[in-house]
Amino acid sequence: MSSADIAARAAEYGRFHETLTPESLGDLDRLCAPDVRFTDPFNDLTGIAALRGIYEHMYAVLDGPAFVIDDIAVSGNTAYFKWTFTARTKGRSGMAVRLVGMTEAHFDMAGRVVAHLDHWDAASQLYSRLPVIGGLFRWLGRRFALPAWARP
Repeated sequence: MSSADIAARAAEYGRFHETLTPESLGDLDRLCAPDVRFTDPFNDLTGIAALRGIYEHMYAVLDGPAFVIDDIAVSGNTAYFKWTFTARTKGRSGMAVRLVGMTEAHFDMAGRVVAHLDHWDAASQLYSRLPVIGGLFRWLGRRFALPAWARP
């Protein structure tokens, strides 16, 4: 596939995420190879059924999940998506979730995604907001941060 073809497939994959609904999950069969690999800070799985399961779980535990693709870059058979994800945890005291990350998507010669590798910082964007463990992560962050007196 040419880089123009990969760019077109990357744009389509980005649109899929921006318009994602539980009903559109069937499009994964067309967009991804059967043995697609998915990784993020919590998961490392293989196969379309497993990838669909990630999205189904997202809808089960979150209200209003939404992706905004902020930027796309293509290099060879790989596309890089900068994204912002927002949602609320389900329940009476639903917590707002906002994550900024990057997806590294590798495409095969047929233009299907063979690897969807999500990169985002779970410590600063998620763990630090939790009641008990958050205090520990904030303390660690202060301990490892460059002191104010040493900053230019």
